[in-house]
Amino acid sequence: MGGVYVDWQPAPVLRVAVIRATWRQDPQDPAMRHGGAVRDAMMRAIRDILMAGGFEMGESPNDLAAGALYVVRPPEEWLLERLDLDSLRAAGAR
Repeated sequence: MGGVYVDWQPAPVLRVAVIRATWRQDPQDPAMRHGGAVRDAMMRAIRDILMAGGFEMGESPNDLAAGALYVVRPPEEWLLERLDLDSLRAAGAR
C-alpha cells in the first residue's frame, strides 16, 4: 500500500536565514524561532485541511521524510459529493 508525502517550505529568504543560524549554532536567532513557528503552523494547517476533506493521515514508513505529512489514502467520498457541491461544479460554478 502506498501513500503520498506532503511538505511545505517557507520562502527562500527565510530558509537561508534559518540555515545560517543553524551553521552558527544559534537557536536564539529570531529567524530560526520564526521559521520553526511558521513551519509548524503551516504543517498543522495543511494536516487539518486534508483531514477535514476526508484524507487519511498516517505514520510515514520513511524516516528520511521527517517532518513531512504522510497521506495514506484519499477520502471514501469526495468532498464535493459529500457537501452536494458536485452538481454546482457540473453547472459551471468555479
